[in-house]
Amino acid sequence: MSIARLAALVASQISRARPAGGAPPPDTEVDWHEIAAAAATHRLSAIAARAVPSSMDPGSSAGPAPGIVALREEARRTAASALALLAPLRAVVAALDAAGIPHLLWKGPALAVEAWGDVGARRCDDLDIVIAPADRHRARRVVGALGWRAQHEMSPRQEEAIYRGRGAWELRHAEEGVLLELHWSFSALRYPGRLPVTEVLERSVELAVGGVRVRVPSAPDALVLLAQHATKHGWSSLEDAAVFAAMLARDPEASSTAMARAREVGGLRALRLGIALAETTFGVRAPEALREDVRRDPALPRLMRQVEARWAAGDVAWRATLAWDLAWTDRTSDRARLLVRSLVDPTLQEWFALRLPDPLLPLYRVVRPLRLVGRALRR
Repeated sequence: MSIARLAALVASQISRARPAGGAPPPDTEVDWHEIAAAAATHRLSAIAARAVPSSMDPGSSAGPAPGIVALREEARRTAASALALLAPLRAVVAALDAAGIPHLLWKGPALAVEAWGDVGARRCDDLDIVIAPADRHRARRVVGALGWRAQHEMSPRQEEAIYRGRGAWELRHAEEGVLLELHWSFSALRYPGRLPVTEVLERSVELAVGGVRVRVPSAPDALVLLAQHATKHGWSSLEDAAVFAAMLARDPEASSTAMARAREVGGLRALRLGIALAETTFGVRAPEALREDVRRDPALPRLMRQVEARWAAGDVAWRATLAWDLAWTDRTSDRARLLVRSLVDPTLQEWFALRLPDPLLPLYRVVRPLRLVGRALRR
């Protein structure tokens, strides 16, 4: 029940950005302890706090309920997490601009501004910067000069073996401790639905994030990327659906272009799932033609039931299974690539299990399937 009430509170905030329609006003007779706990779990405290009725403000005669106090405290921590990233963001953007390297800010504080109009509206634990594949090594040197070092100590060849299939490096600032993910792909190479970085860069738009001018994906690209990213993580957090719904509500017509682009790269079912969840959970509707396309997909009802079950269980740390990935991958060629790359592309888990020296790095393609078989047998 707390998930339904939390969704209603969030929907009331999404509806403010729409010219008409919207969710009914939030029910004030709620268990605010439950709401605060669910909002913290699903990273929606800042948005839920906005929906607290004014009669429950600190200045009212009764004063706020303890649950509302907890909700607002978590909202303040959420804002603080985002604001703490602005200084390192400004430094990285300035350095990449000075080096002439095109780049995007993705997710994190940029998405907070795009979806909610407030850099402090989302909890942000790291920075995600996207650069073209051809610029990745040059960008690595530029941010390295600012103090960003590899999260895990590896040789260059080891990094290439482990991170190549992931499409991103994990870098930690030597002094500030902030994590920077430097992407040259929007997801691991095994997944369908990845828009080409160079094309997204060309279509990008400018956005002010806490006083920092950055480039972000265009509205149609953002919908495709959000849907793909959330789907590969199983939409395990209600916030995944909330930010997608908020972006869809801001520009419903962008979904038609998004659908065409998702079809080209194999991300159609992920986008359909996002559109379906936005409507059923928050009342945000795509254009009717797209809703009809969504209704015709026979795989969606089962996928949606699995997502809603994870929300109800608060299973935000859920890790996608191969069965889930195959279920949302809708093209045969993409399923084949998913199977092969899932089997042989090494990940950090293989590195933690067995740290091979440079001459033996090709053996990771054997270690990976053996580790997967061992894990399956243990289950």
